[in-house]
Amino acid sequence: MNYDKLTKFLKALSNNNNKEWFEAHKEEYLGLRKEFENLVRDVILGIGEFDNKIKLIEPKTAMFRINRDVRFSKDKSPYKTHFSAAISNRPKREGMPGYYFEINKDGQLFIGGGMWMPEPDKLKNIRDHIVQQPEALEDVVYDKEFADYFGDLNGESLIRVPRGYDETNPLIKYIKMKSFTVGKEYKLSRTQENSADKILKVFKQMHPFIEWLREAAI
Repeated sequence: MNYDKLTKFLKALSNNNNKEWFEAHKEEYLGLRKEFENLVRDVILGIGEFDNKIKLIEPKTAMFRINRDVRFSKDKSPYKTHFSAAISNRPKREGMPGYYFEINKDGQLFIGGGMWMPEPDKLKNIRDHIVQQPEALEDVVYDKEFADYFGDLNGESLIRVPRGYDETNPLIKYIKMKSFTVGKEYKLSRTQENSADKILKVFKQMHPFIEWLREAAI
């Protein structure tokens, strides 16, 4: 993937975020999108080596469109200024745990995963799973290698304890969470030929957390 060319395109798009400019540079966009598709394919194949639930996934189904949904946004810019993909064993619309990465206009590579704002029924399942099988979450978050790599789980939390849960539970901070994610961010080098290995290294460390969420959310 030509990261220098990609970031230059995204930065120019940020400065000219309109349909006329985009259409005039459509061929450049399509070429970069094809390169990104190849990167996504390499990442999918790599994940399959340690996560047997990720296999035979078409890269295009994992990639997000560059068009923004502006219906409920004050910002009416029609295009995103990053390329991104979410890789899961279930369709994106189901909102199940997955691996995610994006490259933005500033040359930042974000590598993350988990569940962002799960639907109420899935959120309740996760909270109940924490109460009923606390050791399953403890095995993930208290693992030294995981903690050294990611720190702790990220995500917006409630101020108060959700109704029906015990505020004295040792894992109450996780029960109060509304999203469950982890991630790492890197600056891409212009000379870096392929970031697939870096992405896969993070995803491999993340895999036990993804497996826990898969079990907890259903």
